[in-house]
Amino acid sequence: MTRFVLPTVLLLVLLPNTALADRCDRLLRKLVGWTIVAETAVDGEFSGCEYGRRIRLQNGSAFVCSEYNYSYAYSPDVIVLAKRAASGDRPFVMIRLLIDGELFEMSPVAP
Repeated sequence: MTRFVLPTVLLLVLLPNTALADRCDRLLRKLVGWTIVAETAVDGEFSGCEYGRRIRLQNGSAFVCSEYNYSYAYSPDVIVLAKRAASGDRPFVMIRLLIDGELFEMSPVAP
């Protein structure tokens, strides 16, 4: 009986860490080529993204959701990511917000 206890305990301890590491690995692979441009928090309640919803951040910037994805948190931490791209001769910047471990596609809002 005791020889099964240690492997079971190790499995219970390591399994969540393996799942977390796998999730981090998948997230990091999505971020290749992106640059962290700011670390801040949502200004107040965050109830996910809905097309056109404006998200205000505590650093004074604001973004508009370009996708739908439900999530809820009060004043969650945010990492603002940017990536330069081009469509023909027209350069533009893509924006994503990493909020509570979830990526959200955004568009910047003019001040």
